[in-house]
Order: sequence, then structure tokens, then C-alpha cells
Amino acid sequence: MLSAEEITESPHPEVPDPLGNPELWTRLAEAFELSLLDQMLLRDLVQYAGHSRDRALAVILAALLRTTRDGHLCLDLAAKAVLSQGAGQGEFADLRPWVQQFMAGVDQERYGELVARSNANLYRPLVWVQRPQGPLLYFHKYHFHARRLQHRLREYLAVALPPTGQDGSPDDLPASLYRPEEVLRVGSDLHPIARDAGQIRALEVALGSQLALISGGPGTGKTSLMVNLLRALARMGVQPASIILGAPTGRAAQRMTEAVGTLLDSIRQPAPQDRSLKGLTAQTLHTILRYRPRTNEFHFNRRRPLSAQLVVLDETSMVDVVLMDQFLQALDPKETRLVMLGDKDQLPAVEAGAVFTEMKPARGQGGVFAAHLATLETVFRSGTRLACLAQEVNAGSWPADPPQTFDEALAVQHDDWSWVPADSVEHWGRCLTRWTRRWYQEHWAPGSAAYGDLLARAGGCTSADLLNTPPGIELLERLFAVLEGVRILTLVRKGPYGCEEINANMVGHLARITERAPADSSSGLFAGVPVLITRNDHSRQLYNGDVGLCLEDRDGLRQVYFRRGRDFTAWPADMLPPFEGAFAMTVHKSQGSEYGRVLLVLPDDPAQRLLSREILYTGITRARQQVLVYGPRDVLDAALARRIKRISGLQWG
Repeated sequence: MLSAEEITESPHPEVPDPLGNPELWTRLAEAFELSLLDQMLLRDLVQYAGHSRDRALAVILAALLRTTRDGHLCLDLAAKAVLSQGAGQGEFADLRPWVQQFMAGVDQERYGELVARSNANLYRPLVWVQRPQGPLLYFHKYHFHARRLQHRLREYLAVALPPTGQDGSPDDLPASLYRPEEVLRVGSDLHPIARDAGQIRALEVALGSQLALISGGPGTGKTSLMVNLLRALARMGVQPASIILGAPTGRAAQRMTEAVGTLLDSIRQPAPQDRSLKGLTAQTLHTILRYRPRTNEFHFNRRRPLSAQLVVLDETSMVDVVLMDQFLQALDPKETRLVMLGDKDQLPAVEAGAVFTEMKPARGQGGVFAAHLATLETVFRSGTRLACLAQEVNAGSWPADPPQTFDEALAVQHDDWSWVPADSVEHWGRCLTRWTRRWYQEHWAPGSAAYGDLLARAGGCTSADLLNTPPGIELLERLFAVLEGVRILTLVRKGPYGCEEINANMVGHLARITERAPADSSSGLFAGVPVLITRNDHSRQLYNGDVGLCLEDRDGLRQVYFRRGRDFTAWPADMLPPFEGAFAMTVHKSQGSEYGRVLLVLPDDPAQRLLSREILYTGITRARQQVLVYGPRDVLDAALARRIKRISGLQWG
């Protein structure tokens, strides 16, 4: 029997051919890069429809499978759209002849058991939506959730604000939050945040509406805005016990919790309402809804809504249409105020849909959400070079600065970036070795300890010393500062420029640097190796995206340590949920995190489907201090030229 991994990853799947033409079936699977599961579903649908030899039906279903895997909700069958969306390769690059045959079959009601029109009260696996500009074809699942989500959001737009317990006017609240004794403070010097017009506007939008959408790039103050919004609503009578903070991933939820606590602690003279907020903890959307894995259902839903006056969602751009719909069904628009925070220019959700991006109209345009939307544009981080780079990439261009060698790029200081043109695989290997030596072997700054020295000090402590004593906690802080100070981000997982091979090479480099060998041959773990959790483990509060550090204490106990706010926790390596190395990770996995210095590694193929302006922007904006982009210029240009546009069929007006 095939394992789940073999079913989804097998490069040469074998599925009984439903078309009576094995060569065509093979070409179809290869052209649309169908997994074995995709092929099994396609076969079942063709046979269910009673048209096993219908090649046009098979081609359109293959295109629909491919488009949903690429993040679209549907296949746009309009003549122009079908050229760029859902196309395969070779003989299937132009779908128009196949679309014409399929549409003729729909008109003749040949696929009545398979396709239902959107205005028909029928359940069928596929839904046909007729529009003046051309028809759309959905899987029933995505059509159902998209329409239900659209209806729920329109319910939110129609709700007037409920009464609050605040005596004065909410218009007076923003000013009070910026008084010297009450203002939030940031940075090591606890500098007061600026009273920016964009921040005030965003506060007014959120305080004056039952639904608010706040978009802003890195450094624009989304987090401080969120905390000020919580403070303002607490002053208006919203009780902390009725506030829910949510994020799509465990790491994003943890960062949200840490940020709220840190910013509230920065207030010199907190009001009673400020102090009441300190216990707030963010959770993943699945945790909030009480996900039931056995039944693939949520405890909270439309019939059993969450009891909350306020829900704040962070990193909303990462939430797909199905999860967003399921979450909003568990909210009562008349009872629960909803605030969504995110960056519209970041990568959309891995799964289908780009809800947050679609809700924000283009500059200068209106839309039903215009009065509920605020965009933060002022960047408050020190320096401007990284911010300017992100803006140029977002506009589809690359600065004219000349390329650099890898050693020149490593010498770049705070708030700057470099581009190193790729050469050969051997050249990349030498660059990776240089990167490892620079950040894990050499001293970061005069008087600082190298990574290996810190590991040796940790090896002289007990686990209890590290977790419970000030010197031990300080040592863990310094080790995690190294890990969070640098990160390699990739677009792909496989090959010399993918995170899997890079992690393996980095582990080998570290073993030589520290003169250690992997103590566990099955996992490759030894002191100094960072790990990335890849599956949620609620019992241990370890979540997909969490990064920990493997250490071995003086008693020989090998554990993986994780940061939890200002504290740390540790688990034996053999008790962890599934994990992988974390010297390098994909850009998708990095969303919701920030690092001091980022090495963004591009693949060597300009035709790589993952290349986009959004993935470049997301990778670059993970860095606080420095970005080093390594890759061929034609690949860089290909990414800049492609903008992700998810097709959903939602019409917001």
C-alpha cells in the first residue's frame, strides 16, 4: 500500500487510464503536473460523469485541479483569461479549443451529473457561474465557501455599531493615548511612538466601524496600532475577557502575544484599563475555533458562535478563503467587532484565495470596504534603504545599484542590501561556506562571543541552570539572538538552492566548526542545530513555524529550547512533533517572522512557477537590518515581472 507521502509526491504515478489512451493520459498528467491524488480524483470525476472517453472534460478538470493548487478559487473560461490561468504545457498550453468543446457539452447538458449552474438548487461536484465577461468553473467546495464568506462580510457592512460603556466620545480617545505618561514606547531606549496622521486615521476607522481592515508594510506600526486600539476599546467598556486575538500560525500568534505584553509594559503610567489587558494571549484560528481533527470540524460555528465583543486577526493575508469563511461563520456581526490586520502586498495564503488583498481596492478606487479600510504608509524603522528596496520591488523594478561579490555583500552594514549574481553550483557552495563561517564561527562584533563559544558555555550548564537562573537565561538570549539575527530564505525546497539541501550543508559546516558529530543519526541533531516545527502539537504548545535550538547540557541531556516571551521552555528531541532544520526555510514558512539579516536565495530557473513580485517582497521584508539577494538576473527579472492575481469570482463592487 502507498503511504500518504508516496501518493502526493510520487514522480511516476500509475492510475488506471479513463481515456482509453495511455499516452494522452500520461501527457495530460505531466503537462498539468498532477499528483497521484489529483489523477485519482480526475479519473473518478470523469467516470462519475459517464464520459470516460471525453478528452475535453478531462483536460478542463486537469486545468481546474492545477488552478486551485496555484491558489485560484476557480477556472476562468473567458478566451483571454484561459491563456494565462490554468494552462498546462506543450499541447495543453492553449486551452481554448478544449474550452470550446467543454462549453458545448455544458450547453447540451451533457454533464448534468457533474456540473450544476450556480442558480440551480442542486449539489454537484462542480459549479458553473455564468457572467457577461465569461463563465467560471468551480469545485463545489470553493464556490460554497466563497459565496458564504461574501454574504457574511456584507452582513458586517450592514451593521451599525453597538452601544459601548464609554461616557465620552471615541473621537477623544486617540489623543489621550499619546500623552507622555501613557504613550507606548519602543526599542531598547523606549522611545515614544510618533503621533502619526495615518495611525490616527486607522484608529478612527477601527473605533467607528464594526469591521475594520488595516493594511501596512513592515515598520509601519501595525503592532503598536493594534495595542492602542485594544487600549481605546478597553476605555470604551470592552472587557478583556471578551477580546479574542488570533493569527493563522502558532508563531504569528506567539509574536502577537509577546508584542502586546512588551508594549503594555512600556507605558510609564498605565491606566487601569491598560493593566487589565496584560493577560491577553493570542491563539491560532484553529485553536480559537476548537478544531476537531477526527471529524475535520470546528466546535464553534454559525450555530454555536464565539462569545466576544472584539476579535483582532493578525497576518490576515495568510488566511485562505475556506478558513476565513469558517472563522467568520463563528462570529455574530451584530455582537462582535472584527479588526483584520495584514500586508496586502505579501504572499497570499498557501491554500486557495486571497481574501485580504481582494477586499482592499486599488489606489484611487472606491469599493464597498473603502470606509472600513486604513492603509499605514509611514515607515518608522530607522534607516530607509530596505524600505526603499521593498517599495521598488512592489512596483516591479530593481534599483540600479551595481552587483557585488559575496564578500562585499557580507561587509554591508545596517539598513542596506546587496545583490550577488549567481555563478555555478560550486560558487554557491563556497558562498554558503563563507556565510556559515561569518555568522556561526567568527565574532559578530568586537568583544562578542562566537556561536561555538556560546554553545560550549551552554554545555557546561545543566538544563535547570539554563531555564531558571539569570546567567542561564542570558546565555539562551544570546544564543537565540544569533539564530534570530540571520536566516537563509529560499523559494524552493529541493535542489542546491532549496532549503533542504542548504540545511544539510549547514549542519555539516557546523559539525566541523564545533568539532561535533550528529549524536542522533536519524535526526541529525546535535548542539547548535536549530529546528523548525512542521506540525502543531497543542499538548506541548509547539506549533507549525516555531523555531527551537538543540543544546546538550553537562549531564548529556539533549533538549530543544524554545522562546516563550521573556522565558524559555525545553523538550527532549525525541518528544518533538515533526520538524526539520531551520538554518534555511522557504519564504512561505517565514511569514509572520523577522530576522536581522536575510540571505534570499533564488532558484536558477526563470520559468519557476513560484517566482513572483510578492515572494521577493515578502522575503526582503523579513529583514530588519540587511538583505543579501543571491541569484541570476534573469530570474530576478522574471520574479519582478509577475504579479500574483488570484481569481476568485467575488464581486465586491
